[in-house]
Amino acid sequence: MPNPIYFDRRKQTTATTGTGALTLAVPSGPWSKLNTAGVATITISYCIAHQTASDWETGVGTIDSTSTTLTRTAAVDGSAGAGALVNFSAGNKDVFITPIAANVGRVNPATCNGRLTLVSGNAVPDTASGTTIYFTPYQGCQIAIPEPSYGTGQWKLFDFTELSLSLATASGGVGSDIFIYDNAGVLTLGLQTWLSGSARTTAINYLDGIPFVGAASAGKRYLGSIYCASTGTTVDSPKQRWVWNYANQVGRRMINSPQTGQWSLTGTLSWRGQNSDATKARAVEFMIGLGPFVPVQVLGSVYVGLVSGQYVNYGLTLDGTGQPSTLDPLSMVECALAGSAVQVAEYNQMPAVGYHYLQPVEAVSSGSGSSTWYDYIAARFVGGLNGTIWA
Repeated sequence: MPNPIYFDRRKQTTATTGTGALTLAVPSGPWSKLNTAGVATITISYCIAHQTASDWETGVGTIDSTSTTLTRTAAVDGSAGAGALVNFSAGNKDVFITPIAANVGRVNPATCNGRLTLVSGNAVPDTASGTTIYFTPYQGCQIAIPEPSYGTGQWKLFDFTELSLSLATASGGVGSDIFIYDNAGVLTLGLQTWLSGSARTTAINYLDGIPFVGAASAGKRYLGSIYCASTGTTVDSPKQRWVWNYANQVGRRMINSPQTGQWSLTGTLSWRGQNSDATKARAVEFMIGLGPFVPVQVLGSVYVGLVSGQYVNYGLTLDGTGQPSTLDPLSMVECALAGSAVQVAEYNQMPAVGYHYLQPVEAVSSGSGSSTWYDYIAARFVGGLNGTIWA
């Protein structure tokens, strides 16, 4: 069935009785014919209301080119009950074009055409740090906000331009949630600090499948989360992806390639950060604001010159410098060939909510010789971490 066509000020009257087609009188006063095209039959949604009795009906029908006959195709509601054609009694009835409530599109609560960013006007910056966070339009400029005054579960659609929020109250070493709310008709950003890097102080709740910071009735629609290493400052770079968006996620690069050259490992050595790193200088760091399915995939590589009889290990460890998890087939690898080889390890998991880092680690499981490790050999090899997070 074709979509109904809508016009303003379209009303005629009819004296037709029964459940069939209606013969329409010529409109009077400020009203126009239901069909003013005059060249073809059109589909409309209509309301028929008896002027003196209680008969009424809404539905979809067709009006001929002369606007004299309305054929009732399907009743939606009426005094005879939903879906039933009304057997109209004698007397005049008003017939007019109107949208039908059941067919009018509701505001989609999922509408959120924006992203959190540290660069004004740039929704997907590659490298940035800052003390102000922006909510920038992205693939549109609208967002749905609940309006409790309209009734439970009612939403209002706002057009918006870029909003900003100072991070002065964002504590260092913990996460923070960023939300948006209707502040007496003005869209406003807010911040809720976490208890730690992995635990919230205020729970996330849901309305119509949309997350809110605290009770949904407070109207603080959740936009995403950030992590600050120091008070008031955060970073969004390939090494430190600390700005995480809930909506409009895109794949963000995670890269750390120090290119310092070489170092040696002698004898049996337990797992440690690569080249004794205990400061995350060789790690990639990231924030995840809300679960449960946020994929993180990172590939690590290193070049090793081995001596006979020595067994060396390389891997990627989440949030530490010890032995990697065995959940990934390539989370840790071992090499025992005399000569040189490239070792590759992979992390491919869905970490829990909160702040994390992936650390390249190394070990010597047996042997007394000295192996030489390289993260960079000019014109021959570039090692390090390279991956993707959706944020």
